[in-house]
Amino acid sequence: MFTNSSYVKLVAHLKCSTSSVAVVVTVLLALFSILPLLMMIIGVQYLQECPKEPNIPLYLLIGGAFGLIKVGTLLYHQMRRHRYERLDDALADGDIDELWSSTSTKVTEYALTIFLLVWFGMGNYWVLHIYRPRYEPLLREPNNYCDKTVYTFSLIHLLVCYGVIGLWVIEVICLALCVRVFGLWCKK
Repeated sequence: MFTNSSYVKLVAHLKCSTSSVAVVVTVLLALFSILPLLMMIIGVQYLQECPKEPNIPLYLLIGGAFGLIKVGTLLYHQMRRHRYERLDDALADGDIDELWSSTSTKVTEYALTIFLLVWFGMGNYWVLHIYRPRYEPLLREPNNYCDKTVYTFSLIHLLVCYGVIGLWVIEVICLALCVRVFGLWCKK
């Protein structure tokens, strides 16, 4: 059983241990790639199956494709992190191509992140404004339904995203409290 001080030491050790953190982050990123992949698959399969809000399958398809690109770039940078610890290494080596590539990559990643945030907001509107649609077409209103699979998956996707955001906020608050209360920080 952990005592309070041994738990704090363990957390500090794990925080400072770059190899264990790198493994955990890489595994988490690999797991996060499953959601965009499922989004793309369901978006393609049910592209015409939500006439009440035809943007929902498009939201899944486009959001999944760009989400997969984002997770892929995060995984790529995670793998490269061991090669160049900082941008200063590229400058010290006099490698201007590395500097340009790094700057253009950051601009592209920021643009991709902004696009995904805006797309997520639009997806929230598209999914939630038809909350609880009919799942089967009616004879007199054939365009007033949304397939149960595509709608339920979209709703679950939103809940998972909010859950991940919530966990991230809790983690940041806990780390900030540990640093503030216990004075934990990696000493280099």
